[in-house]
Amino acid sequence: MGREQHALGSDDGRQAILHGVAASAPAPQASVDSPRRLSRRRLLGGALAGAILASGCGLLPKEEEVNPTPIPTPAETTKAVYEVKRGDLVETIIVNARLTAAQEAVLYFKAQGRLKSLTVASGDTVKAGTIMAQLEVGDLDTRVALAEITARKAQIKLEQARAKGADRFEIQMAQLDYESARLSYDNLKQQLLESQLIAPFDGLVTETQGRPGEIVQGYIPVITVSNPTELQISAELTNEGDSTRLAIGQKAFLVLDKLPNEKLPAELVQLPNTSATTLDGKPLPAQLRRTFKLNPTAPLPKIAQLGMLGRLTLILREKKDVLILPNAAIRAFGGRRYVQITTAGRKREIDIEIGIVTQTETEITKGLKEGDRVIGQ
Repeated sequence: MGREQHALGSDDGRQAILHGVAASAPAPQASVDSPRRLSRRRLLGGALAGAILASGCGLLPKEEEVNPTPIPTPAETTKAVYEVKRGDLVETIIVNARLTAAQEAVLYFKAQGRLKSLTVASGDTVKAGTIMAQLEVGDLDTRVALAEITARKAQIKLEQARAKGADRFEIQMAQLDYESARLSYDNLKQQLLESQLIAPFDGLVTETQGRPGEIVQGYIPVITVSNPTELQISAELTNEGDSTRLAIGQKAFLVLDKLPNEKLPAELVQLPNTSATTLDGKPLPAQLRRTFKLNPTAPLPKIAQLGMLGRLTLILREKKDVLILPNAAIRAFGGRRYVQITTAGRKREIDIEIGIVTQTETEITKGLKEGDRVIGQ
């Protein structure tokens, strides 16, 4: 029995059994056997062969089942959908600002030099004509005084020549001597004046730069004098290119740091100085190209003082009852602006044209209608 099982487990064994079955059966007698007996033999042989093959297949090792690799399904993404609505839109810029005097003078030297004296400090009150700072000029004071005396002598000689009835040539010579002396004096006097910073009006010193003994550069502010009796608002653009969007008469409001809950109305009265490129032959300071001024249009609170800081909101344009869409719904590629909308469950792109743009919303002037639903970016 053990040998039979071993034979059944191999191909040679299967062939031996089949051979044995064939050998044990009587030899076919074509002339004697009937068709009925042949049919029975064929059925018996087929059944036995099928049983052997089935048992042989059961003895073969089972193949491991391989699970199919699952196909990843795309993650569902949900984007915000915005509706085109009607409303009012205001385009503004917000910049730093401070309260300044309507009458203010920024004083500087026109040439480099060593600072000899600075007799005022921030917060001092000064009278018109007060010398507040001076450069070292050596003996220029003495030379000015001597030149003034020489000019005065020449003037006396001219007057004497005229009084005694001197001839025409003598009077002309006296006249030329006087003009020469006067020109020399005026030149030295101008040098002296340019070495001094003098208060142009009664006011308050609001800023000083430098100390005695230091080298100061020409055209760099050293002293600022203000008249505190009338206040104004000075604001400075962050982007110099925005100066083209400003216009006299534009409305604004100021929120002072010390009055965060109060909006102070104002009106633009002075544009940035963009037309001039030089000042007294020197490049125009960048600050002057960005600074514009406004006047308050309502009385300032009593707490408001010169130098207070705040944030200014300037209204550039304002439109009412326009189509509005959040900026997050607008797409751009190169110079093209477009949106994606859904129609009957399908997405499609539409080019648009825009008007006012704020920090959060955009005016739609062409391409969409009220109620359109736009897919966000």
